[in-house]
Amino acid sequence: MRKKILFLFFVLLSVEALYSVPLPPKKQQKEIKSQDGALTELLPDKSIAPRINGRILKKPYVHIQDENQLDKILERHSVNYKNKITVLLFWESNCGFCQMILPKLNSISKKFKKSGVNVYAVNPNDLANKAKFVNFLNVYSYTKPVLDEENGKIFLEVDSLQKKKLEIPVLFVNQKAKKNFAVTAFPTTYVIDEEGLVYTAMIGFFQEYEEWLTLLIENMLGDPINKKSKNKIKINK
Repeated sequence: MRKKILFLFFVLLSVEALYSVPLPPKKQQKEIKSQDGALTELLPDKSIAPRINGRILKKPYVHIQDENQLDKILERHSVNYKNKITVLLFWESNCGFCQMILPKLNSISKKFKKSGVNVYAVNPNDLANKAKFVNFLNVYSYTKPVLDEENGKIFLEVDSLQKKKLEIPVLFVNQKAKKNFAVTAFPTTYVIDEEGLVYTAMIGFFQEYEEWLTLLIENMLGDPINKKSKNKIKINK
């Protein structure tokens, strides 16, 4: 039986180390403490993934002039899970570890585009301050986040590959979508199979994220069990 893989990545500013802590399989440890102290849990394996829709930034823009231009290029969009593997990354622009995951997801998206794998950067917060998000996109195009493991901090440095693109579609959603997916921390990744069922979920970032997700998707694409839906768990949302 497939086991859920959870990772929590803690940054302790009071010490000089940064480390990730792998959690036991979800069936042994379901409850996760959110920032406000409340206990919650990610959606279980084989549960029906909630519907998700919002406004999407489809094209890989290198530069957006201002928030008015951003408004004009956003389109309404509803995610269709049917007959495709879908990766949803819940994130926000001021999250350092989210910034480190985005290039890895860019690579994943390119790698599996012809295999019918859809990748979305799901953002529930940044439309509240469009000007700040536009600035993030423009800075993203010529910098890259670097992890200072000794001091447990992330800083931006100028990227030698100038004008790189954020190629993953950015889907701006409301807070209800965040609640439906039980997201209490960024980044949170959901992988949904061709039946629209949650395949696995993970909280946080770790250096082998791209390798982990690559192997997971390759396994799903070649897994005959994944073609059949059994024991669906309905989540009322």
